[in-house]
Amino acid sequence: KSIALGHAGVSASNVTFIKAKLGRDDGRDVYDVEFYSGNTEYDYEIDAASGTILEADRDIENYSIPKPPSVSQSSTPSSAGNQGGQPQSIPPVFSEAAPQYIGEERAKSIALSHAGVSASQVNFIKAHLDHDDGMMVYDVEFRSGQMEYDYEIDAVSGAIYKSEAEYDD
Repeated sequence: KSIALGHAGVSASNVTFIKAKLGRDDGRDVYDVEFYSGNTEYDYEIDAASGTILEADRDIENYSIPKPPSVSQSSTPSSAGNQGGQPQSIPPVFSEAAPQYIGEERAKSIALSHAGVSASQVNFIKAHLDHDDGMMVYDVEFRSGQMEYDYEIDAVSGAIYKSEAEYDD
């Protein structure tokens, strides 16, 4: 537990442990440690013999995806040709301008800041715009030392949807 807490940068008094149990994975004994601090869930897999963190994952819980800005009435077609005199229900059209994405460099910066490393300490594997589960995200993956980091970052808001850190041996 103390290894996971130290890596997460939180104290035991500020967390609620969900599980901390000894198990077996890939032929070795490991501790599976899971806890919450605030609205963040932390998951760790730690080598039971050496105390080395094999996998680390942190997820933000209860995050609401921001709604797109509403379209003003002036951008919807006129209902002048409507025979019944009732306003027509026409869905807004968003074809005038593409959403303003944060950009690949900003996505990299968000991931680096979250991981607590600087650009000079990493080797980027990939950083590109991707369509995932109906939304646009930046998929950012990099290595620093013996850790491999993988992020999915909202292309418009910059919110981190997924962050994983895994020990790469």
